[in-house]
Amino acid sequence: MTTNFKFKEAIAQVVATLEKEAAGSADLSNVIVEICDLISEEYLLLIEQPDFNLSQFKAIWIQRIVAAKNNLNLTTELAKVLLLLQKKVVPEKIWKKVLPLQQQSPAPPSISISSSSKSSPTTSESSKSKQSTTSSLSYQKKLSIKDLTILENNHRRIANKWNLKSGAYVEDIVYNEAKLLSYEHPLHSFIIDLHDGSLEDQIEQEEFEEIRSFSDDALNKSMPDNLKQILNRLNQKCSSNDIFDEFNSIAAHPAKDPEIFWLKQAVIDYALLFMDQNDSALKLPSTEQDLLEDIYGFIKKSKRLSSTTCTAYDQMHGNESQSSSMHKNSLRTIGGRYQEKRKTAGDHADLCFYYGSTELACLEIGLADGGPHGTKELNEAGIKTPIMMKNFSIQISQQYGIKMNEIRIVGMVISGFSLTALLMTFKGSTSLITRSKRISLPQNVADIPRLLPLALKLVYNASQIVKGTMDTIKKASASVILDENDDLPYFPPCHISTNKRKNPEEEN
Repeated sequence: MTTNFKFKEAIAQVVATLEKEAAGSADLSNVIVEICDLISEEYLLLIEQPDFNLSQFKAIWIQRIVAAKNNLNLTTELAKVLLLLQKKVVPEKIWKKVLPLQQQSPAPPSISISSSSKSSPTTSESSKSKQSTTSSLSYQKKLSIKDLTILENNHRRIANKWNLKSGAYVEDIVYNEAKLLSYEHPLHSFIIDLHDGSLEDQIEQEEFEEIRSFSDDALNKSMPDNLKQILNRLNQKCSSNDIFDEFNSIAAHPAKDPEIFWLKQAVIDYALLFMDQNDSALKLPSTEQDLLEDIYGFIKKSKRLSSTTCTAYDQMHGNESQSSSMHKNSLRTIGGRYQEKRKTAGDHADLCFYYGSTELACLEIGLADGGPHGTKELNEAGIKTPIMMKNFSIQISQQYGIKMNEIRIVGMVISGFSLTALLMTFKGSTSLITRSKRISLPQNVADIPRLLPLALKLVYNASQIVKGTMDTIKKASASVILDENDDLPYFPPCHISTNKRKNPEEEN
């Protein structure tokens, strides 16, 4: 294992640069972040050498830190910082940030879209992935050097940054963490999911709490009083006949009273599922399409509340996301020296809501409920859906000249009888994901009074967010524009992997 790394000069430069930027900024956490960059750079070079030895690599870096402390002309305060780096706890923190998990210590197979994405996203199901028809295991691709270069270029172009009270910029925090990850993660697209804890353990608690304070609680808003009064009529109604009789008596016109009509019909339709089988427990439908149409029909019908249209995915004819397709092929040009590359297919949602041809919301559905950490839900809620949501937003911003912070996009993920909603908002050049609680749909008629109102409230609030974004688009469309609008600041796009191989098995 050979290296020409000039460690003393590099470490000295790290400390000196930090201190030059602001007095006292060369503290332990900042120095760790910068030294991690140096270690990562060398690790990527050496890992390909046949004689690479991890234990020796770690020992060399401890020696380098000691040498820097002893030999560099540092102030007493800065020497203390490097002294702390000698202690075992700090190097372990460095290795955790720099090295893939399988290089740190043995661990049971797991998949995560949090900071542990530095490791290979294998699962107990991974051995079956080649036979599986689901593409969930394929969402995380291993990053190449070219991917990291693209990430760096996207970060460099960002001018509109979110400045925290501590003086740190959120986009810089995201970049510094994302470049250490080995597999695709929402952070590479500058998306922070406040639910998955990707950054919580990597930054100061005060900084994370400030970021979290900008989460949008619109999915949890209280419903209008007249709708709450209607849902209260479910109280103590424990049979499908009682529920049907109670709600069938409500007068509501689909055009004049769209909200009341939707709510009334949603409850009646759900009660009829039980009435058709003498109030016995519901069984999971055999197809995703039946699950969407029968159990979750009220979601598709919520298009009446937002005056949108919606289209379910057609496996025969495709209907890929236009925003996703445009983004994935944004660098495609006509061939000159070489033939132009084949057009890349865009992602598709199982259900998508539109204003005209503009995508406003999406839904992913899965028959099996493996829990919130099941492979399919973990990937669709943590990777696929947020990426589609951001692509929707960027397309809206560019097409209508709307600032990103004026746009809100909704996504929903279904796993069997469980429903979760995601809301994407924007601050600086960062995309923030706020999640609802995971709602369970009634499987027994006696559960309808307790469980169904929560699901209907969530879908109602989602429809109002969609309607709000559509109203923003209508307002922008009503303004006459005679010149191209170049006033919108650069907003980092979603990451597009340059790696064609999708999962660990394909890399062997």
